[in-house]
Amino acid sequence: MIKTCSEFSRGDMKVYAGASRMDVNESISLANYAWEQGLDGVMIISPYYFPLDDEAIFDFYSTIASQTPAHIFIYTSRREPGTAYHQRFVYDWQINIPILLV
Repeated sequence: MIKTCSEFSRGDMKVYAGASRMDVNESISLANYAWEQGLDGVMIISPYYFPLDDEAIFDFYSTIASQTPAHIFIYTSRREPGTAYHQRFVYDWQINIPILLV
């Protein structure tokens, strides 16, 4: 799907690929592949199978951000426990890792 999307003329439209995986290394691989294909970035939800505290979620995203040039949209879902972030941490995340929040 990423390859197919990269082949179409987009004009000014930004295209982001979903790169959410429960394994951080798989998310990194997908993010890098999307970037190599010319997409504008990736949308990633944190692992939700097991509840994570804010520090673990921060570590997940900062690990990805440190290993890809792709722009990262952090996706949250009220339907997936453990993916909603405390507002007080969002500010720190934006200072410490280059992300865009949704």
